[in-house]
Amino acid sequence: MSYRELILKRENRFSGSLAPIDINIDGKWVAKLKNGAEISIPLDYSQHEFYMRYGDTAGSKLYSDKYIIPQDQFNHRIFCHLKWGLFQGKLLWEVDQEQEEKNGHMIQMANKMNEALVSIEKESPIGYRDYSELDNLPKEVLESGVYEAWYTLKKFKYPPIVVEQYMKGNWGYERLYRHVHDLYTITALKDEYSKYLRHYDYFVKSHDAINSVLDEENAIDEIIQFFDENAYDYISEELINSIDNIENYYNDSDIWKTLETLLFVDVDESALINLKKALIIASKVEGISDEETKKYKAVKNLYKKVFLFIEDCEQEKVHVITVDEIIAETIRNSYTKSFTELNKMLDNFLEYTCKLFKIDGSQFNILQKVFAFYGAYDLEKKILENMVKNYIPRNYEQEDRLVFLQEGKYKAQSQNLWDLGFLT
Repeated sequence: MSYRELILKRENRFSGSLAPIDINIDGKWVAKLKNGAEISIPLDYSQHEFYMRYGDTAGSKLYSDKYIIPQDQFNHRIFCHLKWGLFQGKLLWEVDQEQEEKNGHMIQMANKMNEALVSIEKESPIGYRDYSELDNLPKEVLESGVYEAWYTLKKFKYPPIVVEQYMKGNWGYERLYRHVHDLYTITALKDEYSKYLRHYDYFVKSHDAINSVLDEENAIDEIIQFFDENAYDYISEELINSIDNIENYYNDSDIWKTLETLLFVDVDESALINLKKALIIASKVEGISDEETKKYKAVKNLYKKVFLFIEDCEQEKVHVITVDEIIAETIRNSYTKSFTELNKMLDNFLEYTCKLFKIDGSQFNILQKVFAFYGAYDLEKKILENMVKNYIPRNYEQEDRLVFLQEGKYKAQSQNLWDLGFLT
């Protein structure tokens, strides 16, 4: 929690007032103010009530009037006096007007700063904000403590919060990148944060992390070519090291190294692309032996860590399914033709991934070809029907294919799908 200070200064008298003054905040005696002393009492930003008491336990006591400390973020300073008359004394306080004038000026600066922030944050969602617009504020605002406090919060306190959200499983990569991108637009942080956005386009702008590594026109040919490869040959040591070190850095409270490894600062984009290929390659031989099954599980586990997307949907957290996850599971289950779990994955993809990330029609075309080639006809029909429902462009072959599937003819006969002409 953030605090401000109530500064109390007592005049220095040589006689008649050597006993301390008791300080009351919100009904509690919190401090003693000795003759000639100055103390600071931390307060939160809410409104508070202040008054004083003077006198020992046995004798009579003097009480001051009450003073309401306003709700704000600024320090307040009060001078405390004990005045003696002929018969009795008075306990008085005096607000430091110079400090109040400074606070008033700071309030004006804060209002101008808040107006600019509201304009930036209201008009643009997280990930698309441009805090460099604050550079257009008057010089007196930029040089004020208000701007400095905001900048300090963003630079030092915000990154640990962002990292913690990922480490606790609340955020995935896209949300992580969006917040880091906004910090990057602060002019003073631009050079420092540019390295964190090395893969921002891949994960956020292009959605290539969600999309398939396969080419739309030659998806099946590429899958066939992959099967002569070894999945482990496509795994980058730099990528593995980054994933392995994330938790170590986090446990050591090294937020900046955690952020570096999380965002793959030392990893080439080719390593991310090759991991997608490795998942598809490993899926073909999963189940052939214990070794190949372990290999597939290891690759899949790495894939899920690297391509982790979590979104809040209807008060629940949803792990977003990528296109290549569906393709790998299609290949893996094609031998048994058991696509029950895959059907759930496709539902997740259509309900969440496509709506959250506005998936391009090319990805639907790739999935349709993969489902057809591996005999997942019900899933193929579902993807084509979804294309119709959501006005995704289709060619004549796809329209004819959907009619064929809806008539259920594929259940009665086994055909070579390549001969039908729709996979050309």
